[in-house]
Amino acid sequence: MNYPCTKKIALRRLLTLTAALVLLSSLLAGCFGIGKDPDPTEDTGNLPNLVDESTTPSSDAASATTDPEIPENTAIVKEQVNVRSTPSNTAPILTQLDAGVQSEVLMLKTVHGIEWAYLTQGWVPCEALDMSHVTLTSNSTDTPASTDPTADTPTETTKATEPDNSGSQTSTSGKSYGVVTTEELNIRSEASIDGTKVGSYSYGTRLTFTETSNGWGKTNKGWVSLKYVYMDGDNGSNGCTGVVTAAAGLNVRTGPGSNYDRVKTLAKGTKVTVKERIKINGTYWGYASGGWICMDYVDVDGETNNNNTTTTTGNGTVTGNGLNIRSGAGTDYDTVGSLKKGDRVTIQETQTVDGVKWGRISQGWICLTYVKMD
Repeated sequence: MNYPCTKKIALRRLLTLTAALVLLSSLLAGCFGIGKDPDPTEDTGNLPNLVDESTTPSSDAASATTDPEIPENTAIVKEQVNVRSTPSNTAPILTQLDAGVQSEVLMLKTVHGIEWAYLTQGWVPCEALDMSHVTLTSNSTDTPASTDPTADTPTETTKATEPDNSGSQTSTSGKSYGVVTTEELNIRSEASIDGTKVGSYSYGTRLTFTETSNGWGKTNKGWVSLKYVYMDGDNGSNGCTGVVTAAAGLNVRTGPGSNYDRVKTLAKGTKVTVKERIKINGTYWGYASGGWICMDYVDVDGETNNNNTTTTTGNGTVTGNGLNIRSGAGTDYDTVGSLKKGDRVTIQETQTVDGVKWGRISQGWICLTYVKMD
């Protein structure tokens, strides 16, 4: 028996269900974007512009790299210089500062006519610094030295006198260099005049110090008095300024002699400030520009010869009782000994200071007004 109406109803329901499933599938695809390809021409104008700031600094960041102004009371080192524990050329060396280093000046003091600046690292002579940004004034109360070279109380004089160790002790470590400036310099077993003498150094010997303490320096052989040593970088008693005359350039060496290593070369016409001149084997060498140069190739300012000294040696007799021996040519320098009337002296060189002639002997400098030359 056939039921055509029932079959039609079942077919209609099947079609309706299928249509419903298709419609539901379309709705789900629209909600989740299934099968949608991205549009390469999509407008991104509203998206933020991301920039890698580590490689593309802004104009403000670039301007921040401009060097700041030098602060007030800041000194600039003009050339390599030793830093001392006290304002004295014989004080222990704490460290060295290279040219261009900036440091705050905490105090100024004048000692024996030399102005010193107290930096955060220690004491440095103002001559070695650019002080154009410093507004401090010296607080020195030192009294000028007497113009009479026989007026001071005589002190002990020996061939190689060592300083008194009384008072505070200051000790520093680290390598420093110097040259013996006395005829014979005793080597002691300890940093004291009471130490056992273990040897001696002759004039011009190049020394390397591993430690300094209260005016003494330690070498590989023992301790010596720094009063009779020129320390590299100090302002000595025979400094000058001048211009290099060597056509091929002038070598700067680690020591006073052509046997020392070359560290650089100064071109002809270079202006130099020589802090000290020492005669080695008949030739004057000067400490300048961080090393030693031969003075034969320097035209010294305001001098009729290269060294502002008369190199002719001679003998004489002291005519004044208690003639002071000083560490430099002039009454501003420390007294390091004395001579009595009738003592014989050998003058190694002479120098005129403020119209007064001074002569260098093995222990230091004496006023030749009180010496009768042979």
